[in-house]
Amino acid sequence: MTAEPGNLLLEETAGASPDVHLAARKQRREKHSHYFKPCPFGEIDVYRVLHLFNVTDPCLQHAIKKVLVAGGRGHKDITKDIQEAIDTLRRWQEMRMEERESAK
Repeated sequence: MTAEPGNLLLEETAGASPDVHLAARKQRREKHSHYFKPCPFGEIDVYRVLHLFNVTDPCLQHAIKKVLVAGGRGHKDITKDIQEAIDTLRRWQEMRMEERESAK
């Protein structure tokens, strides 16, 4: 498989020079710039991620936190964490419906 012009795939850059990797990374950033935020910190936690991406809705914050650390906190398995995120997102949808209904 060959890369289309302007579309360097990760598999195709394996073993390539650092310049090729930098070009591929630059293409991803340009294509998906909304996924990249400048971060001056050596490490960040979930709350900093939420802040950097301006996630202010409490339901979305909760669901994102669950997904980011799914199964990694020790006392709940990944299935339970993902189900809790789904439940929270369903509640978010319900709240939007409640708001639409009350606006009528």
